[in-house]
Amino acid sequence: MRARIASGDRSAKGLPAMSVRGLRLFLWLVLAVVLPVPIWLLGPGSVPALYLFELGSVATVFGLAEGLRGVVGLTALVFVGQAVVYLALLYGIAAVIARACSRHPWIVFVAAAALIVTASVLPIYHSPYNAHASQVTLLSVYP
Repeated sequence: MRARIASGDRSAKGLPAMSVRGLRLFLWLVLAVVLPVPIWLLGPGSVPALYLFELGSVATVFGLAEGLRGVVGLTALVFVGQAVVYLALLYGIAAVIARACSRHPWIVFVAAAALIVTASVLPIYHSPYNAHASQVTLLSVYP
């Protein structure tokens, strides 16, 4: 036990240990909810990747109700397609960061908290789908 404490092992000091897999999942979810990504084809702007997936899911439901005829099916495909691409890229980024910060996971938690607070306070998103303002905060993106 003393050897573990002397070597700087945080789990021996009472702090919970976290696996690289858990850290990667946590970081990926934070990036998917918070990080602004550009919108392709359907309006200039930048919104979180999870919001694009939400828009695609809603368009898919409406498209299924209408038989996926017309522009609704194409709209759903564009939203879901770009969301999947962004989510895959964010997963890769999260994997690299989690591997690099696996010995000091608190760095990831502090950075994630700072990212969430910043996105909640500053209008960093450009949403063409918001009726009130084009520059919005994280709290306005997910009403």
